[in-house]
Amino acid sequence: MIKSGVCSVTFREKTPEEVIALAVDAGLDGIEWGADIHVPPGDLDNARRVGELTRDAGLEVAGYGSYLFAFDEADQPPSEFLPTLKAALALGAPVIRIWAGSMVIEKTPAYFDRVVERSRQAAMAAGEAGISIAYEYHPSTFTETLEGAQALLVAVNHPNLHTYWQPPHGSELDQRLGEIAALKDSLLNLHVFHWDYVGKPTFPRLALEEGACLCRNIFNLFY
Repeated sequence: MIKSGVCSVTFREKTPEEVIALAVDAGLDGIEWGADIHVPPGDLDNARRVGELTRDAGLEVAGYGSYLFAFDEADQPPSEFLPTLKAALALGAPVIRIWAGSMVIEKTPAYFDRVVERSRQAAMAAGEAGISIAYEYHPSTFTETLEGAQALLVAVNHPNLHTYWQPPHGSELDQRLGEIAALKDSLLNLHVFHWDYVGKPTFPRLALEEGACLCRNIFNLFY
């Protein structure tokens, strides 16, 4: 069963209460709360409050959108997983979205092995707490390509590790459907948006209804 939701990072400038009201008005099922603005790690009282507000409005907490690994630097200690896990538990999130390596660290074989080990540790710790782990499917990480995502999932080889998917910029429908079909056994959530492709960021954002024909074909894979 496919459920609809919104990532709170879409509305970084709004309060949690305002994001919830928008989701209710749109008839959505839930919200993935972002760790950058609305539910930062370390503020567990806020995480509990946002989770309660979400459920009181008749919505689900669809997930916790962390930025774990995303901005790690090669010459600095890696970010810790425990604060993210504690925030997800306080929020009541069923899944934590993590990044498939830092966007700024060179993707060497040695760094690949490091991401594999850290991913496995996160999957084990979250699994013990009853929470799933899934990768962000994003440029400048090991999930930038289908082949990279598959290689990482195979290397980690943990049943509690999954992946999200989102449309690669400039990709055609056949490529998108092929990626989803190839990842289907590991796929947990879809990040769906419709942006114009102009070759380089920042990509113009278009109304989702303008890409309805693309979304419809994607969703048909799950029925």
